[in-house]
Amino acid sequence: MMNKKRQKIIIVANITFLLIILIIQINWIFTAARQQEDIFNRNVEMALAKTMEEIKGNMDICSHLNNDVNKSVGCLNNVIMIKGDNKEVIDSILQINLEYYNVTIDYSYEIVNSPIRACGKDSHCYSKCLSKSGNESGVQLKINFPGKTEFILSQISFLFVISILLIILVSISFIFTLKNYSKVEKLSMNTRNFIDNMVHEFKTPITNVKLANSMIRKSCADENDKIVQLTKVVQEENERLEMQVERVLLMSTFDNNQQQNIQKEDIHDILQKTMESFKLQISEKNGTIGFDLNANDFNIRCNRESLSRAFLNIIDNAVKYSKGNPEINILTYNKKNSLYIEFSDKGCGIKKEHLPNIFDKYFRVPTGNIHNVKGFGLGLAYVKNVIKSCGGNITVASKFGEGTVFTIEIPIEIIK
Repeated sequence: MMNKKRQKIIIVANITFLLIILIIQINWIFTAARQQEDIFNRNVEMALAKTMEEIKGNMDICSHLNNDVNKSVGCLNNVIMIKGDNKEVIDSILQINLEYYNVTIDYSYEIVNSPIRACGKDSHCYSKCLSKSGNESGVQLKINFPGKTEFILSQISFLFVISILLIILVSISFIFTLKNYSKVEKLSMNTRNFIDNMVHEFKTPITNVKLANSMIRKSCADENDKIVQLTKVVQEENERLEMQVERVLLMSTFDNNQQQNIQKEDIHDILQKTMESFKLQISEKNGTIGFDLNANDFNIRCNRESLSRAFLNIIDNAVKYSKGNPEINILTYNKKNSLYIEFSDKGCGIKKEHLPNIFDKYFRVPTGNIHNVKGFGLGLAYVKNVIKSCGGNITVASKFGEGTVFTIEIPIEIIK
């Protein structure tokens, strides 16, 4: 499972992308509307320009307009009334030119003799001067399109509907995905909690069986060979069951949120208490373990249980792959604003070609002549995951036949 911080980043990123898509779609709609308006304006201007040229070339209309201009001087409205054949001619010229430039909506027009009657800031109104000199204060043809807005929207209606549908579909898809993600997250959390509880319930009776079997074996060692053989079978099966439980525990915690239960912890204390569980095992093999705890800054914020299990995996490997008597040394020190923890052993080492893969999930180094070394290839992958969750990094150096050194580095800024 991904940690909560990563979950929040993914959710915020998806919401951000959705908002960006919405903004792009809305901006695209407005841009399309502006482009259609520009096309409409250009077509009207060209139609008016052509109409003006044709009107100026008609002597009857020009003569009539000149007479009406003289009559309209001093009038309040300064609107020139066009009647009879001249009006029909102007109507015909204007309609033909508008249709030629694909302007097919309803309109009204008038001819005025005053700049005061011009369109001003009205976006539905257009005007063109009839004066040959181009003087804006002369006679003007003023045309109004009351349905301009509806016409422009109708031109982009298909694109508008597609955009709205796309926005709705993306929004619904995101909400549906988020709900499903929450359900899966909750189910995974419940499953993980169940597995953790089940595994811990198994570990107690396994330990008790192991202890009881050991006591029976010791008490009957010199009395009954059959009982000794049976206790040996119980011991082997108990160890197999213990390994299976440990595998389930590792699998359930491998991708678990290592950022839970974060507290300020003493690394030296964790290391020393971790080694307590290996004292008997190392003593039975006549091995040695050394501590050089030289770090001055050794308090870090981490999940104590996870980090302890990570250290256990490293030390367990050092014991299992030792050549005869285990020789393990643990060193801590500060360097260049970082805390370093080194685990070194004088075991069989790792071949160079295997080093790049040892932190991969399920990868196991071939054991060669070392027998009875069991595992699932999860230990070191788990270690790397835990160290990474603490803000650190782990590296390995090894010489085949001489030993291995695992180095953990945690930047000083992570240390509180």
